[in-house]
Amino acid sequence: DFGSRAVQPFGAMAIQTEILVGPPSPSRDASASSKIARLLAAPRLPVSSQACVDSAEGWRCEQGAVGARVAGHIRAAGPRPTAPAGQGAWMRSTVEFGGYPEFQDRRTKYSADEPEEPEEAARAEEARAQLEKDIAQLKMLHHVVVHLQRGECKPEAPPKECQSGPSSGSTPPPSPPWAPPVEHLSAQELREAVETVGWNSFKVPFTFDVPADLVPAYASREALVSCAGIAGSDFSAATVLNDPLAAQFGPSLLGEDRRFSDASSSKENCFTQLAAGALEPGTPPWRCWKAIPEWMRCAMVVISTGPGGNGVAFHKHGAAWLALQQGRKRWWLYPPCGPLSRRAYETVALRPAWQLSAEVNALPLEVRPLELHQEAGQGVFVPALWWHATLDCGPTLGIGSQYNMADLDLRECYREHPDSGFVLYHMACELHKTEEERAMKLFEEAIDREPFNFYFCTNQLLFYLNMVFHPRLTMSVVERTLSKARSSLDSRRRMLVLRFAVPTICNFAEWHAPHVRLLKYSARAVSLAWDALMELASPMLPGGAKFRLSRELPCLAELRYTAVCSQCGERSIGKAGEPGSIRAHRFLCERCTEVRARATCGCCGQSGGDGQIGHPGTEFASQWYCARCWGSWKSACRAGHKSVQAAPALPPTVSCAFVQPSGAAAHAVAALAQQPTSAPPPPPQSTPPQSAIALAAAGTAVAEAWTVLAAPAVPVAAIAREESSKIASGTDASANGRVRAWPTVWERVD
Repeated sequence: DFGSRAVQPFGAMAIQTEILVGPPSPSRDASASSKIARLLAAPRLPVSSQACVDSAEGWRCEQGAVGARVAGHIRAAGPRPTAPAGQGAWMRSTVEFGGYPEFQDRRTKYSADEPEEPEEAARAEEARAQLEKDIAQLKMLHHVVVHLQRGECKPEAPPKECQSGPSSGSTPPPSPPWAPPVEHLSAQELREAVETVGWNSFKVPFTFDVPADLVPAYASREALVSCAGIAGSDFSAATVLNDPLAAQFGPSLLGEDRRFSDASSSKENCFTQLAAGALEPGTPPWRCWKAIPEWMRCAMVVISTGPGGNGVAFHKHGAAWLALQQGRKRWWLYPPCGPLSRRAYETVALRPAWQLSAEVNALPLEVRPLELHQEAGQGVFVPALWWHATLDCGPTLGIGSQYNMADLDLRECYREHPDSGFVLYHMACELHKTEEERAMKLFEEAIDREPFNFYFCTNQLLFYLNMVFHPRLTMSVVERTLSKARSSLDSRRRMLVLRFAVPTICNFAEWHAPHVRLLKYSARAVSLAWDALMELASPMLPGGAKFRLSRELPCLAELRYTAVCSQCGERSIGKAGEPGSIRAHRFLCERCTEVRARATCGCCGQSGGDGQIGHPGTEFASQWYCARCWGSWKSACRAGHKSVQAAPALPPTVSCAFVQPSGAAAHAVAALAQQPTSAPPPPPQSTPPQSAIALAAAGTAVAEAWTVLAAPAVPVAAIAREESSKIASGTDASANGRVRAWPTVWERVD
């Protein structure tokens, strides 16, 4: 109930302009009271004759938008209300197999309403068994993608040239017309304001002098790094928040498991955010918390440090402040409604922190964010719900504190900021168990406001699943999320989205599997998730173009997927070679794997014993040959037999196709490959040698050994043509007319 408070309409939205503030204290003068009052006043967004609202998207048009800065009207009232009793009760709900227990009977009804299909009962067990296998494979592939996403595929680091910033004392650019004036409070004014109304009551950003009783535990980044290296003093840190998608999910959900000592030694940007109750005594976060005077403390301690050139991309949360002990930091801020135009949103929403400066400067002034420059010894306060991003200009260390969203009255936030996608999302979470229809609408409105916010999308999917909404409705969210990620994100960010979405999809498939008529939804969801993961992972798996021998991936021994077989060259389903073997880095199709396991000779039919499969890239690649037949072939080659009559057990042209010569040995193959197998051997020639058979018959030999290789070989005919051209042009230095004896030992590499 707004009571008698005035509301200024802006298109289809309402922006409150009359702000409730505490009564002036007799102990403070009129100037201080006026300054604090301005901090409690929400900014009025620019209104002009050309300002309009796109009814389909809810975006403000920025053309010609101008407006005065705002000072809210003042009247007596108390500080902003805190979270009411009962808010957030849904977070304590029990989620069992199948979702919330009170809604699970819905699934039985959905199954009964589905049309009956022919022979569905007879096929159900087979379909369910196949689904279980597919889900198991999907989980293994997801494990591989998470391994990649948290390792080599994590967000890009900024280039070295980005590690510069504005020189000391440089001033921020002009403020956009919508922005409120940025007040600066002395330490005394800050304490008086905080103790009067509390951090959560301030509705505009401001800067302040760091109070004298805030004695930093560490004066510099170097001091913090040195302390963290001591045994028992290390702590966790997030290092990828410079990426906007990672910043959406936040450090707690990302769970990087990075230790600060390791990350700081790698010169990465580190951000730590810990609740006061979770601090371990003696650790740097605990020491920083103890250094903050009680009147300044919020719910969590924040440590932000980096070598420079990086920062945190646009995000939002509860009220927070940060005091800088070392370095310089740039801030960009938008009000709770976010960027004021479609162009501005698309410019900053997926922009890494180190790219923001140039992109923001290219926007029209009317829709630019408010920019602040923070120096060592200064603090910056960011109100709850405000969008903000930072960039470190050189080595920095900042200590601060932050509130949770749970510390706010969400209904009051919704009344004040109905155009904030962040508020709409949190209201949807708050209402989804008690007011389903309204919560569904709020979810959609939040995503419409922030179409690139995949944190909203993945959690919408989670809530739909837990609420046991119809699988058709949940599947529409799955398809939209995967499609949007594919069309708007690069591969690294898609991995991050799938990291959070696929476990929910697996639950969806498993929870619907017991219902025969809902199996089709499970199968469809698993298929979509598999295709999305495989598109990202396949180039990096054995058989992929980007696979590296040094990469250690989990689950490869059991993971089955489609790729080009390194043995037969056909694209088929299979898996990587046995872990620890020389074939671990190769992809083998099921047929070649079965041929190797069966070990039945393609010449004599003998099973078992020693032997090997034919060489890759040849017509014998899919056959296994026993040691006796393989040895007969080698003997025939050594004896110089051109015809297969000398080795009747071998298939035609085996002596040509099974070998890959090197150097001068290829001269013999050049002549051999150009002659039919039934032709008599030619007479011996002088230099250059033309026939291996003629040389062997004359008691001479080529200079180099022939090597039997298991790695993919160039076709023999191609080798023959290449070597023949070298001989004809006189460019082959090894064909000097000198010949040596055949080696008595043949090298075999398997």
